[in-house]
Amino acid sequence: MTVLQILQDCNPVIIQLLASKLNSLSIVSDKDEAGLSSTIVKLWSSDGEQYLRDHGYIGGEIKICGKFFNEHGAIYALYDSLAIEFDDAYRYLESVNSREL
Repeated sequence: MTVLQILQDCNPVIIQLLASKLNSLSIVSDKDEAGLSSTIVKLWSSDGEQYLRDHGYIGGEIKICGKFFNEHGAIYALYDSLAIEFDDAYRYLESVNSREL
């Protein structure tokens, strides 16, 4: 299965929520309850980005990051690379892990 197939199978409301969160926050993790799963991040491709653009995403190139935490396992995120640098995305994952404690 590809990321495009997964996104196409999602409820359109979830896709719009994901695009909206990326537009407003420039980053969303698989723990943010925005419809993003670790599978989507692991399979991420330009097809996924185009699908989100077709459903309202207006930011820069979407990049991925992830980090393993002993407390919660891996946490993954998509982020707008024009608005957020990798180091900031990585720190965001650390903050997500902290709030999950």
